[in-house]
Amino acid sequence: MKLLTAQGFGLSAGWVGSALLAVVLTGCGGGGSGAPDEGSADVPPSEDAVELADSMALDESQTITISAAEAEKLELSGDVPSISISKVREGVFRIRLGDVDRPVSFTLKARADNGNLLESAKIKVANTSAEDLVKEAELIVERTETVIDLHEDRRYVAHVLDLLYLRGDITKSRKQTLLTDYDDGSEAWKFSARSRADYVETSLNNYLSGDVGDWALQPAVDSFQSEMETAGDLNLANIETIPDSASDFAPDLTGTTIQYRPETHSFSRFHGSERFGQTKSGTFRFDDAYVWLREIAHDSGKLMCASSTTSSSTSF
Repeated sequence: MKLLTAQGFGLSAGWVGSALLAVVLTGCGGGGSGAPDEGSADVPPSEDAVELADSMALDESQTITISAAEAEKLELSGDVPSISISKVREGVFRIRLGDVDRPVSFTLKARADNGNLLESAKIKVANTSAEDLVKEAELIVERTETVIDLHEDRRYVAHVLDLLYLRGDITKSRKQTLLTDYDDGSEAWKFSARSRADYVETSLNNYLSGDVGDWALQPAVDSFQSEMETAGDLNLANIETIPDSASDFAPDLTGTTIQYRPETHSFSRFHGSERFGQTKSGTFRFDDAYVWLREIAHDSGKLMCASSTTSSSTSF
């Protein structure tokens, strides 16, 4: 992974210093004036020190206590995020990481008092605040065709027509005609959506390699989301072909939009929409009148629950 530059973080060259930034940590004792060293206290009994390993994965804004043999000082090699290191006692250090806007990697070296290298570790710092953004970008890149197929809308139409047929409102022939006439959208729109997905892929790769921050990935994802909202509006024409006799149970979808739903890791018109339910404690629940929409809403591209009424038409 390409290491980040100080400028990439908006930091001055003086902050990073040379390619090898030595953090020399002295022990307790000595009579100087000023504030006492917060690291001079022992680690509280409830706080376990983690052994320094060859590779370690940490989160931004994390505080961790590390045991590094009999090290007297630590060195940071490479461009690193804001970080503070305090010595707790010989071989034990408390590390506090700041925020990052991209994945960051650097090397942490533990040295003895005479300068000898005792051990080193490759540290990777995750940008946890962008996890949902990255997951959405990965879905767009990895499942572009599934997403732009608007499969959820297709399932909705098929399910409603099945119900109308089962209660005798339409004939089997009429149902099949409506399914056959379903138009999944113009190729012009899909071409545009694929182009947006390519933009997301390029931005995601640059982000994962550390070349850009999440500020560069966000607009790429937003541009694809905008395409999905446009597609959802256009696809209402298919939904409006459903006979009016379904109005006693099928909701009016005018004004609804297809959006990415982090909870289900999918693009959905129904799940997560306040039109059809409420979110409590991070979990979305459909209102009683629309609980049947769970059979339509997707979870990672799959129906949340199967329905015998949809088995005859979900493959169209």
